[in-house]
Amino acid sequence: MSGRRWRRRAALAFLPLLAAGCAAPAPPESGELRRWTIGGAALGTTYRVTVVSGPAGPRPAAVEAQVRRVLERIEGRMSHYRPESELSRFNRARTVEPRPMSGETLTVVAEALAVGRASGGAFDVTVGPLVDAWGFGPPGRGAPTRGISGRGPGRVG
Repeated sequence: MSGRRWRRRAALAFLPLLAAGCAAPAPPESGELRRWTIGGAALGTTYRVTVVSGPAGPRPAAVEAQVRRVLERIEGRMSHYRPESELSRFNRARTVEPRPMSGETLTVVAEALAVGRASGGAFDVTVGPLVDAWGFGPPGRGAPTRGISGRGPGRVG
């Protein structure tokens, strides 16, 4: 799937959220605005979405379900906290042979590499070994020993 098509699909997936959060509010005198918050855990962190809508806006359960579906799809492809995700399987494969990847994951990787180039290397998509070594990646990894710390920089960049 091309990057343009994937971006279009991602935008369409979030369109209900955008409409719910950015729609012109009802006049204040109507007193009919609804506000609710959706939250949870995803991609090793937490999220919170606050939605404000008028009486004809989306139902909270529908918005929450859509948010969870989108995040679940992203996690299934790009989470390094889930061993079965597409990205985790790619990272475990110790090969330089081509591997099938979803268009979404390829688009994110291409954008990450572009940001790395544009930032002169300040953003480095290959920094994972150091992040893991210092205990900021998936659970079970702590601060590095001197040996790990010394080897880490050679595995990034």
